[in-house]
Amino acid sequence: MPTYTITTHALLSKKAKALFASSPDVFDAVTIASERALGLRGLTFAGDAAEDAKLAIVYQVNYEMEITPESQMLDSYRRGDRAFGYKKDMSATESRAQSIAQRLIDSLKPAKPARQSGSLSVEVDHVW
Repeated sequence: MPTYTITTHALLSKKAKALFASSPDVFDAVTIASERALGLRGLTFAGDAAEDAKLAIVYQVNYEMEITPESQMLDSYRRGDRAFGYKKDMSATESRAQSIAQRLIDSLKPAKPARQSGSLSVEVDHVW
């Protein structure tokens, strides 16, 4: 089961909703893969942070639903009668989803203590 339920989210794409309607198990697998790709798998948040996590996962699921061989072709060229298409610098995660997920993950890290100023004296003996 996915960490978050996103099946009724307002921004879930038509393709994602259609996948859920036709195959809930596959939809759950895509959702879990999206949670893993974003680093949110198993992390639970409350309130607005939980809504942000759902939004990030929705963005990523929608992104996954749009990836096709044609959509991944970022550049192409022709040589005589032949045309070549190729991928270049494809991202595994949707940028908005990754940004939200990273902010949530960073919020779980303990705050760094304030740096204190002062001096420290150390005696060093050199032996040659």
